[in-house]
Formats: sequence, structure tokens, C-alpha cells
Amino acid sequence: VLEGNPRKRGQIHGESLRAEIKGIVEIWKESLHQSRQIHPQTYLSGFVEETNFKPAIQKWTPDLLEETLGLSEGSGIDFDTMYAFQLMDEEWWYGSQLLMEKKLKEKSCSGIGISKQKNHPAMQAQNLDLPKITDGYQTILRIKHPHSSLESLVFTFAGLIAANGMNNRPIAVCVNTLSQLDHSIDGLPVAFVIRGLLERSTHEDAVDFIQSIKHASGQNYIIGGQKEVLDFECSSRSARKFVPYRGADRVYHTNHPLV
Repeated sequence: VLEGNPRKRGQIHGESLRAEIKGIVEIWKESLHQSRQIHPQTYLSGFVEETNFKPAIQKWTPDLLEETLGLSEGSGIDFDTMYAFQLMDEEWWYGSQLLMEKKLKEKSCSGIGISKQKNHPAMQAQNLDLPKITDGYQTILRIKHPHSSLESLVFTFAGLIAANGMNNRPIAVCVNTLSQLDHSIDGLPVAFVIRGLLERSTHEDAVDFIQSIKHASGQNYIIGGQKEVLDFECSSRSARKFVPYRGADRVYHTNHPLV
């Protein structure tokens, strides 16, 4: 349970899961060493220096930079490493470029959503195909916001601010990567987009948010509300709504842009 101001929430996350966070960060670094063929600290320093996501985070989700700082303090891991650890999708395309790879082969999340019907509520779900190194570190964060009744349940793994989730407004978000779409070194990273969506008060606010920000990574977002579930393919250039067919009351998506 994370509660209090943003920095305090991060500290609670870091302190409560310190051993798990240190464990997965070490495995992650070793994985980077093997896959990127460079010393992980050198690689991560270059990654942080050659990208510029912080202004976008400060503009659209400033509390989450504070939360990441608290996470660094609570876990005892230096801030630059903890910050880079939040940039999962962004590291994928950065590393892919570094190795001159044309596509990412290991990511294959899929999502579905069904709008509210007469006999059942709106529903959505996904399979979250994360790298094997995350297995065993899964966790759910219950996030309580100060001076507000807003609460979120966020699925993730130790040390990451979000992989998907839902709040009590209710808004839910599922994601899958679209690595073929344009990315940006100064957009809002995926984990921060997810948490930003879950800080909205209405489904309409969430839809406006996804269409207003500049995205760092090509990504598909399924955004559900009490009545409706919508799908948006996002790149650094735009966010475009995907409707499977005219009059569709459901959406579904894998890792291929359709619109």
C-alpha cells in the first residue's frame, strides 16, 4: 500500500520491496550486458544522457518524478538507475537502435475490451508478455492519494511504477507495444502514461490525456470506463482511435498498428 505524498509513496515502495528491487535490478543489468554487449552502467549512462524524457514527465506527471526519487531512496539504488528502470519500453527501442535491429521479437502482449452491455459490465484484460527476468517479482501496488478518495490498483513488478492497472473512478488501462511506430527521445514514457491515465477522474479525461500528450514510444492503449472501452494506437506524432468495425462494442489488439 502506497500512501502519502509522491516521494513518500516511492519510499514505501522502495523500502517494502528493497530486497526484491535489488535482485531484479541486478538481473536486469546482467541481461542488458548480455543483450546489448556493453557494460550495463556505461550503457545506462548513455541511455539517460541521450534521451530527454524528464521535461515531459515534469510537464504531464510531475508527481511521478518525485515518486521515482523516493523509490531510489527507499531501495538504496542510485536515482539514474532507478529512473532508467522505469523506461522499459523506451529502453527496448533505444537498445534496438543501438544494435541496428529492425524489430523486437520478444514482446507480444495482447489486449481485449468489451463495452458495457445489458447483461454484463464493461470488461477488459490483457496478457502481459514481459521478459523472463521479471517472473517471480510481480506485485500489485494499492495507491492512495492524499486529500482525495482516488485509489488505484497497479499491476507491476518490484521497482517499476506501473505495467497496467485500474482506479476507482473507474478507469482501467491495458497496453501492448507497437515498436513499428515512431518514437521520441523527449516524449512521455509508457509507465508514466499509464499512471497518468490512472490519475484521471473520468473516462473522458483519460481519453483527452492520451490524445494531448507527446508519446515517447509506439504503444497501444486500451482505456476502459464504466460504460465504454476504447483503443488508441499512439506514436510520437499522434494518437489514433482504433475501431475494429462499424458499430463495434469491443476492441482487441496485438503488436501490429492497424490505423
